[in-house]
Amino acid sequence: MQKTQPVAKHGIFFLVPALLLLLGACDTVQMRINRQADLFRLLPPIHQELIRQGQIKVDFTAQEVQMAWGSPNHTATGESAAGPEETWIFTRLWTETRFRTVRRYDNKSQLWESVQEPEYIHRELIDKTVSFVNGRVTAWTVFDDSAPYYPTYPEPY
Repeated sequence: MQKTQPVAKHGIFFLVPALLLLLGACDTVQMRINRQADLFRLLPPIHQELIRQGQIKVDFTAQEVQMAWGSPNHTATGESAAGPEETWIFTRLWTETRFRTVRRYDNKSQLWESVQEPEYIHRELIDKTVSFVNGRVTAWTVFDDSAPYYPTYPEPY
């Protein structure tokens, strides 16, 4: 009888981030503009140029931000002196690969062996945020070095 090998435990950790990257990469600024072409044509020329460059500015609407930056990964709501506030949080995935030494017993040779086993640590990092009050941008931030949003998986050590 032939034994089948189980599916690689860690293969899914490469597949999921790769698929998310591909799906995110498919939605370009130009594609978002094309989907909302009627609205885009009505915008002031300076707004159109900023959106084409993937940039935003204070007083943009949520639709303009969506054309320039895409849809947020997370949203948060709160209140400011000006009224109800909504914050969009844009993140990216980052994977760290570490190797650790594990000892295994080889039944065939009847010896213990040390093997390097990969460990994948996935993190979601904040790239940028934008805050809206009354449907208009009041503040935005682009992070040079992405800050952790939260670990997708807990630290192994």
